[in-house]
Amino acid sequence: MQEALLVATSGLPPGRKFRVGRRACVGRAPGNDILLPSPHVSRRHAVIEKRGEQFALTDLGSRNGTRVNGQLVNSRLLRHGDRISLEEFGFDFLLEESPRPDKPCSTRIVHLPDSEHSVAAEIDVSPTIPRLFEGAGASEQLEAFRRTYRILVKAGEAFGLERDLSSLFGKILDYVFEVVPAHRGVIFLSDEHSADFHPVAEKVRDSLPDKKIEVSRTLLQKVADGKKAILTTNAVTDLRFRSSQSIPLHDIRSAMCSPMLHDGELVGIVYLDTVGIVERFDERGLQLLAAISGPAAIAVENARYLAELELKSRQLEKSYYDTLKVVVSSLEVRDYYTIGHGRRVALFARIIAEEMGWTEEQLKLVEMGALIHDLGKIGIEDAILRKEKKLTDAEMEQMQLHPEIGARIVSDVDFLKPLVPFLLYHQEHYDGTGYPYGLKGEEIPGEGRLLAVADAFDAMTSDRPYRKAMAAEQALRIITEESGRQFDPRGVEAFLRAWNKGRITEAMLSSAEEVKTVECPYCSSKIEIHPDSSDNYPLRCTQCHRRARL
Repeated sequence: MQEALLVATSGLPPGRKFRVGRRACVGRAPGNDILLPSPHVSRRHAVIEKRGEQFALTDLGSRNGTRVNGQLVNSRLLRHGDRISLEEFGFDFLLEESPRPDKPCSTRIVHLPDSEHSVAAEIDVSPTIPRLFEGAGASEQLEAFRRTYRILVKAGEAFGLERDLSSLFGKILDYVFEVVPAHRGVIFLSDEHSADFHPVAEKVRDSLPDKKIEVSRTLLQKVADGKKAILTTNAVTDLRFRSSQSIPLHDIRSAMCSPMLHDGELVGIVYLDTVGIVERFDERGLQLLAAISGPAAIAVENARYLAELELKSRQLEKSYYDTLKVVVSSLEVRDYYTIGHGRRVALFARIIAEEMGWTEEQLKLVEMGALIHDLGKIGIEDAILRKEKKLTDAEMEQMQLHPEIGARIVSDVDFLKPLVPFLLYHQEHYDGTGYPYGLKGEEIPGEGRLLAVADAFDAMTSDRPYRKAMAAEQALRIITEESGRQFDPRGVEAFLRAWNKGRITEAMLSSAEEVKTVECPYCSSKIEIHPDSSDNYPLRCTQCHRRARL
């Protein structure tokens, strides 16, 4: 049986997972299964629900819409790998086989009256690794300690490479169980807001019955307050822990805890215990646990920091992208026939790039580069941009400057430098007859070859001052005929695959819903209609500056 997951990519800590179940509501209001705290998200924004063996997403009439793979949707069936966007929040939709559903962490902290306890052993965490070699007289014992030390080094390396917190917690427990004869283990994280602990991961040896783990709050608090690793041995008969009823009632013979400290601050606690009379812990095991807790704490803090850094990076990227959209909108005000052109080309270009197997990082650049590919037209005279007749040779010569103008503008901005190939080479032809440099075949960077197909298709299927839009089928025939001449054959093949799957048609429909225009009754220019415009909403023409109503 397949299980649906939403994995956060932006807006929330990257990698955070949400299980959909049979139905999951998404929105900003309390009570939603997936809560998105943003004023841009509607109170009840969208719902994902199972329909037979498939999952479907339905927008619930949200103000700003729901996107799947960059396209606005009302309702559609979801496929594995689809990217869902709700304003600044992004998710990957994943399907995975789940023969048995994962259980949530069932560990419970037992609330007990506060009482004083002594312990069988307690040690400082910081000097534990040197202690591993104390008293190691026999060569066999020394070799055993060296093997253990190598395990600790390996653990530190493995922890340092893991960025996903849930996977990191699992690795920490796996390594602890490798060097300590524990039956059960739990990782607790400290809550900075409530000074409490909450369990985030647990592990039980396969040979033990599947029972809930209950941990004494007294023991956890003692570790947190003293910031020392603590060992209790033969806990059933130890009078010092008689008040902690969670220990004897569950036949716990030995338990130990170690704080995870980072720069002296408590990150969390690793708890281990043994059940029955077969295995008990000793001070050497406590030293090992404390030694592993050090690199574990560093890895947890690093993973948290990287997640926060990635979230801020995504937010910064979104700010840049929003700024680019504003720039494009201001450009389209001058050339009103191209309203929505950049956004549509970005949609088509991303689809083509996906069909060609480009990476996620490359896809981000494709979207941004396609969006602003005509930025250089900001340096072209209005009379040329809006001319309804064929351009003269002199005017065409000026128009052909726009790729270089756009490239010069973005090349001065470090963040935008990777977009230069999209702006500079999208008018080059595969046979060498394009501009500005007349490059041929593989001489043209891949960004330019890809964008040429998307740009040409939207240009042919859109109105221009000098002609009306042609049918999509006619534009498709022209692109097919121009394969190997104007266009890169591989780009054309990818475009045709997307067309046959219905992806291009779907993109055209969604962009038509997103960008709607009406003709100005005074000067016949196009006026963009805001999504929230009502029938009596006054529209202002950007060309003649008069107002009209829908």
